[in-house]
Amino acid sequence: MIRARVSLNAHSRGIQCSSLYANLLRSYQSNADAQRSYGTFSNKKKRAPSSLRGLQVALEKARATVNSHSTPIVYEDMANKTLNFALSNRDLTRDIKDSSKLRTKLRITDPSDVWEKTLTGYNVEALKNEISQCIKSASIKGKLKNSVVNVGDLVTLQAHSLELFLVASVPNTLSGRNFVFIGQTGNIVHLNKASIFTRIPNVVPSKYSKILSSFVQLEQKHMNIAPIGIVDADFSRSESSKPRQLQDKRSISNEIVPQFESAVPEVGLESYDYQLYVAASQQLINSDVQTFIVPVVARDIYSQALKSLTSEAFCKSGEINTRLEKVHRELQYDENGNLNAPRTVSIFELMHRMETESNGQLSASTSSTSTLGKSPMPTIDVDEMGFSASTYLATCFVLEKQSALWNLHQSGTGNPRQSVTILPIPQIDRSETLAQYLDTPKGMSEFANYCADLAMGKKKLSKPKHFESVVLLLREFVNGAYENNDSISILVVTLLRTIESILVTNGHKTPKSQYFAEYSKAKAYDLLKLLMETDSIVNPFRFNQSLPLPNEQTSYQADLSQKYFDYLSENHPKNENKVSENLDELDNLPLFNLDASEKIEAGIDYNVDFYESDPLEAHREDLTDIPVYCIDSADAHEIDDGISIHEEEGKYLISVHIAEPSSYIKPESIISSIGLDRGTTTYLPDKVVPMLPQIISDIAGLGIDGKETRALTVQYNLPKEFLDEFINKKLENPEYIPEDNVLNTFEQEVYNSKKVFFSKLKNFRQGFTYNRSTEVLMDKAKEEQFKTQSCEDKDFVNLLRLYQISNIATEFRKLKNGINLESQNKSLWVNESNEYFNQTVFSESEDGYEVGFENSSQKAVVNPQSAKAATQLVTECMIMANHLTSKFATENDIKILYRTISKSAVKEVANELEKLSQEYRHKRASIEDLLHIFTNLPRVQISTENEGHLLMGLDMYTNATSPLRRYIDILNQWRFQDHALQRSVPSISDASLSRISSQLNSRNTHNKEIYASSRGFWEGLILKDAMRLPGDIANEIRTFDVRLSGIPREATFAPAIVPGLPYFKIRVEVTTKLLDDIEKGIIKKDLVLDSSRLKLKTLDNIECVLEFEYV
Repeated sequence: MIRARVSLNAHSRGIQCSSLYANLLRSYQSNADAQRSYGTFSNKKKRAPSSLRGLQVALEKARATVNSHSTPIVYEDMANKTLNFALSNRDLTRDIKDSSKLRTKLRITDPSDVWEKTLTGYNVEALKNEISQCIKSASIKGKLKNSVVNVGDLVTLQAHSLELFLVASVPNTLSGRNFVFIGQTGNIVHLNKASIFTRIPNVVPSKYSKILSSFVQLEQKHMNIAPIGIVDADFSRSESSKPRQLQDKRSISNEIVPQFESAVPEVGLESYDYQLYVAASQQLINSDVQTFIVPVVARDIYSQALKSLTSEAFCKSGEINTRLEKVHRELQYDENGNLNAPRTVSIFELMHRMETESNGQLSASTSSTSTLGKSPMPTIDVDEMGFSASTYLATCFVLEKQSALWNLHQSGTGNPRQSVTILPIPQIDRSETLAQYLDTPKGMSEFANYCADLAMGKKKLSKPKHFESVVLLLREFVNGAYENNDSISILVVTLLRTIESILVTNGHKTPKSQYFAEYSKAKAYDLLKLLMETDSIVNPFRFNQSLPLPNEQTSYQADLSQKYFDYLSENHPKNENKVSENLDELDNLPLFNLDASEKIEAGIDYNVDFYESDPLEAHREDLTDIPVYCIDSADAHEIDDGISIHEEEGKYLISVHIAEPSSYIKPESIISSIGLDRGTTTYLPDKVVPMLPQIISDIAGLGIDGKETRALTVQYNLPKEFLDEFINKKLENPEYIPEDNVLNTFEQEVYNSKKVFFSKLKNFRQGFTYNRSTEVLMDKAKEEQFKTQSCEDKDFVNLLRLYQISNIATEFRKLKNGINLESQNKSLWVNESNEYFNQTVFSESEDGYEVGFENSSQKAVVNPQSAKAATQLVTECMIMANHLTSKFATENDIKILYRTISKSAVKEVANELEKLSQEYRHKRASIEDLLHIFTNLPRVQISTENEGHLLMGLDMYTNATSPLRRYIDILNQWRFQDHALQRSVPSISDASLSRISSQLNSRNTHNKEIYASSRGFWEGLILKDAMRLPGDIANEIRTFDVRLSGIPREATFAPAIVPGLPYFKIRVEVTTKLLDDIEKGIIKKDLVLDSSRLKLKTLDNIECVLEFEYV
């Protein structure tokens, strides 16, 4: 057909085919070849590839152009002269077919044959059967949900998609970001792990990892033939990538390696056009740019299995949709029969419920006893169960579609989806009613006009219909509750647009914002502030439903739990000797409902909360004469640890004393269940929610001198001469680093003498905050007296010895490949001030600075991490106590929960980390290295199994030193209590530990996410004010030290880091100036950008985004 169109002109006028025509024809043919062998990559809408459609359209235009010429025109094509239009139709057709066969052989058949020959010891068909079977029978367990991304995992890379990709390659260096995924049609995708939506770990066993990695092959180019592969994220080059005729054989052995890791675009698959990449490869004829392919034989090994698994998941989605709707109704009530939503539950619990429902086993809870939280008593541990991969994929897929019923959470970068928030039915009904109201022109106009009138300063306005519903909707929208709900999102954006239009019509100019998007969550927050009409600055993340905080109108259950805590604390007697008796009396009182005057139904027994007396009285060692130092901040909410050192029989006994609420609270109590539900004390810059009621901190907390206090003590001893010799050397030479044999002696002495026992304390030294303790340690005059054994200040002597022990402990962990992670973050607290600020005020404070926010009485206090000596002393003592607690428990068969972070599954990364830890034995880790470490390692997890703590450099680790603020610590105390009392039946069963660890991990994740969002919110407000106000403090704040994370390539924005702003996503717009300055060396190897050339374009404190332009 093509020949028929142009042959007349070509023969009669001798016109050569135009360059445009020939290039397009060649590209079309090459794409057609690739399509026949590699299939078509489909996007989420399943449309034909846009690049091919574009080529077809352009080709038709080129034909018309050629045919339109009436006079002879000669076109010179330097790239493609393979088509001879002087030939007859028959000969030209034969030439096209022959050249197509040749290209197919060279680019498709030959690479497959070559690759197959590399499979020494493997039969392709047998390999296909084994790997296909692994994929088809893939399953997932909750306990693997936080494993590292590894070769052989299956992932999806788009929202609302079931299309699966196989992980073929992961970074093999700490600085690496590039993950390689291969799809069903042999398509190759280079993205970072932030692009992973859903992941199924460990599908293909690790024994096949090398084979899977070999699926992606460097394409061998052939002379004057366009490659069909795609470039990698680095756009890397090599001499061996050229056609053999053009290779410089002398250069192949000295290939140039890219100097830096590229900044892999932080985008999802929606922005990754595979066909566009293939089309771009057509321009790389005879070049040294590396392109990569998946040989057809390799693709056939896994392709059909991926398609089969995707199809199976899709087929299940209809039935799962129906079941999830039923489960959602049932889960409005928790396991105790309480109406309890919103709350967060595991996806694995949902799958278990659907399975039991299909077997006719599911029934609603009929429990008549409320725990007001999560019971630590035995229930089914869903994390130990295996669920088919297709069920998991279909469940996640449907949960996204049912966005009106659930909020689906992404638990960490690259991790499988783990949990959802159950949205309450009244909220769903409210949203639907509100949508019906705002969908009408009258409703939208009524509400938008009210908002516009407020914005223009009009007073005494009557609130429109559904006012409270809109406020609640905006609170939820800002917190991302409707990210998968297009109808609600469109509704909010329409409301924002309508308000803005009314304001413009009335001549009211709205200030230009620096938000991440024109109608973003930040814009919705501005409207929320307007509607709330409050002088206080409201942190919207306190309303997040994945972490329901009390007294924020997010959860009735959270409010009721706090009401119970407050009731206990407000009514306990001042006479501490009668606490136990009166608490028992209090337990018999009824609890009042939050919103009603009637009492809660009789039959709830609160006597389960407290022990009548100390269960460990007979087991306590009397340490009441030993001086104990409770070193903490001056405004600490809970004092749950102290440190002591004393001499005994030629040895120094070093002790860490831990508050012991476990001897007051029973594990099956209501307080315990609320504590488990909260997981930890929640710290936000502007709010603290304690895990336990204030009464427990008052009774069990340490630090009140003269008050006999129960404690759990972790103790070890060091020979007097050993410690004295080290201290003398360190004081003579502060740079002295102990030799390995000294550290080995330290290890042996500590391990051989460790003890964990219950004690009672009374002698608490007063006034030793971090700052005060550091001042004591920095007293050079007393240090000189200490050297001559003439120092009479016992506090100085004790603290100095403890500080020097912390120096040994630090070096000991470095010897074990631990990395000293010194935080550069500043503390940030927001409090109510006695002063009202008409304008923003920056002022210096004792340690940092303060910010009084405009038109409010709120003040932010920002302090750097100071008091370094005391901080190190306490930190190292607590690390050692936690380490020795885990060792003692393991050796004595006490089943506890560990805190672990295992080695990377990639051997090269693990080796690099070990090498790095040795490099940093004598210097501080750089920001770049810390970023690389945290990017490539899994999260720290609470686990029933000990896997060591890689960053600490310790073979085992737990949490034990903060039982007033962490549930894992108090649980571990109960386990030691069982051991001391030799209970045949543990207070919390072994079977419950795995489920409890899952709950705590989930809660920790949500706590960190809400803290990060809240911290970014307040820091963003401070940055905004600093950008517009004069003064030294403001100037220091707005001076940014921006460092690119890697060499930017084709992305619109390159990721970057700014020290001191870890809670923001920092990006720099990729401009020609930026790329030129990198190429010219103006931007040095450390990729630090000149702050004078940076222009801040986006400052969004809701999305937590900073974007810069390099000018």
